[in-house]
Amino acid sequence: DALVGWLLGATALGYYQLAFRLANAPATEVTDTLSTALRPTYSKMQSEPERLKEAFLRAMQIVSIITLPMAFGIFATAQPFVISILGLTWRPAIIVMEIFAVVAIFRAILTPFAALNEARGRPDISTKTQAAGIVIMILLLYPSAQQYGIAGVAAATGARFLVFIPVVGYVAR
Repeated sequence: DALVGWLLGATALGYYQLAFRLANAPATEVTDTLSTALRPTYSKMQSEPERLKEAFLRAMQIVSIITLPMAFGIFATAQPFVISILGLTWRPAIIVMEIFAVVAIFRAILTPFAALNEARGRPDISTKTQAAGIVIMILLLYPSAQQYGIAGVAAATGARFLVFIPVVGYVAR
């Protein structure tokens, strides 16, 4: 947010923040609730690998069933929603909202992985992948903002999640 405000101005920051909140709210509500339930559930199963695997796969199913339609819905309706509800002035927020709707899918998918790593006594995996993702995001932020404005910042912010998925998928396997 600070970079967007500093590089692109207060108006761009307003578009960016609104798009972020609208695109992420549904998935965040689902993942926060799920995360709260998964941690103790997984912890109780840590000595039963087969049950833990089944619970993890079920959690992935639930996340997919709930968040994918939400994210696709937000993506598909971003333009008509922004134009009809917020007005043409807010049009620059549309592409950012669409990008964050896609990013929300990745964020939601990662929720069961983080809880699984913690239950298996490996919270360091989440910490390390998040640190790597933040480094990637920081490296991409400035050039993306300069080249593509707030859409570039949204894409750079989302790119960090692409680092997490293969790593946590490999570790979970």
